[in-house]
Amino acid sequence: MIPLIDLTAPTILSVSPANGSTGVSVNPAISAVFSEEMSAATINATRFQLTNASNVAVPFTVGYNASSRTAILTPSVALAGSSLYKVTVIGDLPE
Repeated sequence: MIPLIDLTAPTILSVSPANGSTGVSVNPAISAVFSEEMSAATINATRFQLTNASNVAVPFTVGYNASSRTAILTPSVALAGSSLYKVTVIGDLPE
């Protein structure tokens, strides 16, 4: 039997807090739900970036809940109130 190869890249179905949210806690748990199960080994700090409005990296930890296909990013420091932050998920292009 020939093994099936998944050629469809996973996508992010939802994020929390939502893009453009206001009134977010300075100690948020930031989550991204993927369209398919991910390898837990790929959900790590090299695949995510958290930066402030000046594009300065903010330290964080990241975990993965396989049953809900959710990556959870937790800043290691309190975020500044009334400030913008950006989370970037870095993926590979199909070969």
